[in-house]
Amino acid sequence: MSKRIRFLTFITIFIFILTNAAALDFEFKYREGDMYRILSTVREDVYIDNILSHRAEILNRIAVEVTSVNGRIGRHKASFQTAERAVGAGISDGFTWSREYESIFDRDALGNITIGRQYFMPVVRDVPLFPGRSLEPGDKWSADGHEMHDFRDSFGIEEPYRIPFTAYYEYLGIREWKGKQYPAFSVSYRHFPDAVSGN
Repeated sequence: MSKRIRFLTFITIFIFILTNAAALDFEFKYREGDMYRILSTVREDVYIDNILSHRAEILNRIAVEVTSVNGRIGRHKASFQTAERAVGAGISDGFTWSREYESIFDRDALGNITIGRQYFMPVVRDVPLFPGRSLEPGDKWSADGHEMHDFRDSFGIEEPYRIPFTAYYEYLGIREWKGKQYPAFSVSYRHFPDAVSGN
């Protein structure tokens, strides 16, 4: 399975601090009582034995509230709705709504997530992670992350199933999106069969 995510902004959940004309420091900033919603689309190519099986498109509707702040760590209460469709290999291309999920987790200023093992959402964790240094356009870094999947219906696995990866980042500089200027990043990672773990 391979995945590439490219996005222009992290909406309102982080601030950037100007350090000089080119370099910027990025971090998440939290304020108790803040609420926001995220609508996202994920497109995946799914390979089995290095052969394309099908393509999947996942729609996510997420509502988040910052319930408390402790130093540079924000506690989040979130609800998730997902819809998915697969195309290819005789699979129907209609969207199907999955379960709704509730979750509570902490995130620090660089993006590290601390969360109980009982929670299935968010699926992608520790992404994005900022490097804790000033960035100029073209700067690259990498950091470990992981996905947690709900395989209860598909495989009868009752606990969230962990798949680790290494994410590769690049700061693209300031780009225009919907008529406004935002910092833009590229994030990519791949899943390899020997990296899959149930722990």
